[in-house]
Amino acid sequence: MKINTAILSILMATFATLLLQGCSSAERRDLTTTGNAKITQVQDKFFAEPSGEGELFRIFSSSENYEIRQYGGEDKIVITSDPQGEQAFTGEVAAFDKIEFFSDAVFRVEIYEDTGNISRIRPVKPARISELNKLIADDITRLKFEFPDGQIAPLVFDIRYGIYLQKKVSDKEIRNVLEKNVR
Repeated sequence: MKINTAILSILMATFATLLLQGCSSAERRDLTTTGNAKITQVQDKFFAEPSGEGELFRIFSSSENYEIRQYGGEDKIVITSDPQGEQAFTGEVAAFDKIEFFSDAVFRVEIYEDTGNISRIRPVKPARISELNKLIADDITRLKFEFPDGQIAPLVFDIRYGIYLQKKVSDKEIRNVLEKNVR
């Protein structure tokens, strides 16, 4: 039974990867769709804002979805699809769903010119919740880049993250957790 489940999981991940690879990087890449109107409203506002200088990618995540959009350089650099990593990130965001809150952050990414791998990640504008900064940095290390024209460039660019947290627990449950941790 475990073998069949593992094989089914691998087949589903492969199929999802093939579907997402068929999309060009300039298109909207959405891991999951959500029927939550509030998330959609915050997400649309986040993506509608003008991109900053050096900003190539924008990533929006909540516990229900993960979406990447590219803001230039599609002919030079793209992010390869990783549905399992994106799902893992949304799961980590879910641990913070104790308040309704939106935070954005900008991280500068530097790439090795010989391999195309990430050499350095630095926060330019950290998230207002410090624990989210570690999650974002870990997510960036997971990203893999492709260079369609065969030349590794740009070597430095920014990725802007928008993280939307939702209040999914009652005040009483939060109080109980705090009481257990204080003792």
